[in-house]
This record gives sequence, C-alpha cells and structure tokens, in this order.
Amino acid sequence: MKLHTLIIGLFLSVSTSFASLVNFQSGSLSSYLQADGVSNLDTSYSFALGTFNESVLSGSNDTWAAGFTDQVQSTNNWLLSGPPPVQNTFQGDVSMNSSAANGQAAYIFATNAANDEILIFKNAAWVFPTYDNLDTVSDIFSLQDANTQVVNATGSFVAFDNNLRMLTVVPEPSTYAMFAGALALGYVMIRRRR
Repeated sequence: MKLHTLIIGLFLSVSTSFASLVNFQSGSLSSYLQADGVSNLDTSYSFALGTFNESVLSGSNDTWAAGFTDQVQSTNNWLLSGPPPVQNTFQGDVSMNSSAANGQAAYIFATNAANDEILIFKNAAWVFPTYDNLDTVSDIFSLQDANTQVVNATGSFVAFDNNLRMLTVVPEPSTYAMFAGALALGYVMIRRRR
C-alpha cells in the first residue's frame, strides 16, 4: 500500500515538473522582415508568444501592448548571424508558464528596444496546447503557416507579407500638446532675454 502511494506521488511530482513545449518562429523567409521598409530587423527586436485582447485595437496603437500577455518562459531575438535558414529568423522551443492559456488563441508579439515599433501576428490554427500534458513534441506556430496575418496601422489583421513595415507607435495628442507647450515656453523665454 505504501509503495503504491509512493509510486503515485512520484508520478504526480514528475508530471507537474513538465510544461508543454511550444515553438514560435519566422521560418526561412524568402526575404527579410523589414522594420521600416528599408532596413532589416536587428537584435534590438524581441519576439514573445502569448494571448492578446483584440479589443485594445480599437484604441490608439501606443496602447496595444497592454492587450498582450506573455505566456512562455522566454523571448526570442532576431538572429542576424549564422548560416541560412538561421540568419534573419527567430526560432526556439519555449515552455508555457501556466495553464492560463490552455486552448486560447496564440499571438506572436514583437517590439524593438525603444518600444516604439511593434508587430502582432496571428493565425486561426495557432492554439495553446494543454499545459503539462507531457507532450515532448512542440506545437509549432510559424509565420509561414497558411493564413498567418499581421496587424496593420488601422488595427486590422491583414494577410502577412514577408516584406512589411513595422508599426510606429504614434504618441497620444497630449504628448504633442506637451511638446508644443515646451516650444512655446522656450520661445517666450528667448524673447524675454532679448
């Protein structure tokens, strides 16, 4: 009886130590993803996998990041070195953080170091697996999957093209007002000195 209980306990402790593996990747693109239509992505961009609340897309794009929840234990960076297909890709196996994303749609979210450019990818086929299912074969979410979409500047998901423009986060109108106020104040100070 005690041995039986020990075996069950050991199995449970082993089973809870495994997390479901997922792989998110750009794949081997025929041409580089581009940040501004001219230059290639660089190592300042990081890529994460998680869930996304699409209702935030109705607001301004500087708030879109608030709708993303990272669901894995690490992020990937754009790789500039290495032989093809490694060069100019992101790829890697990661573990889910918890069961919170079970069965939910998966999104690939990318941002640069300055947090002023973002990308959000989705695909109807990308669904998080059940957490801790002891599956040793990764579910793969690839930009090369059919029907992969990317969000555009108007907050709509459109067909993904290998060459695309990163979305530049537009400051809120209040930010512009602050800049205008600072310029006006500077102008007044210069006039008073004269």
